[in-house]
Amino acid sequence: MPSINLKQQVMFTTIGIALISVAIVGIVIVPSVKQILSLKQNITETQKFMEEQYQKTQRVRQSVHSLDETFEQTKKFNDITINEGDELKVITELEKLAANNSIDQNLKVQKIDPKETKDALSEEEKKTPSILRKRPYYTFSFSNTGYFEHLVDYLKEMERMPYYLNITSLQFDKKNNSDLLGLQFDANVYITEKNK
Repeated sequence: MPSINLKQQVMFTTIGIALISVAIVGIVIVPSVKQILSLKQNITETQKFMEEQYQKTQRVRQSVHSLDETFEQTKKFNDITINEGDELKVITELEKLAANNSIDQNLKVQKIDPKETKDALSEEEKKTPSILRKRPYYTFSFSNTGYFEHLVDYLKEMERMPYYLNITSLQFDKKNNSDLLGLQFDANVYITEKNK
């Protein structure tokens, strides 16, 4: 059997150590690195998920805190509108108001539902807040006659009514050979929609 010299022994030992090192790297270190990288990715995804959940929780908290304000605003809005079919009640109040101020009043009422019309928005509707644009409303057309002071008092008292009366036009005119004035105007009162 041929003997192995020192140079060959060192070379075989070095090759053996290198093979054992490669085996250790392949069997232990590479899977460990893959597992560490996989854990890093999972931790990053979990962190991102937790951040999204935190943001959702913050939005829910903000929504819950704003609910009281929303309910309050909704109540105010419902208080300044009238229920469908209550136009007679409003007409009665306006007639009493006219009588209390010694005003002769002619009043016409028309219900308008913008959802039923396909027309483009009028200039007046464009000025209306967007939340009200597609809501039905009653248009009250007034033709009143009385003394100036009484008409102004009537308008002041009308302004104190619990309804949101959106006056779209207002015109005074002098009656022939008289101290009486005519007052013509239109006022819209929005209708509270019933929950469906």
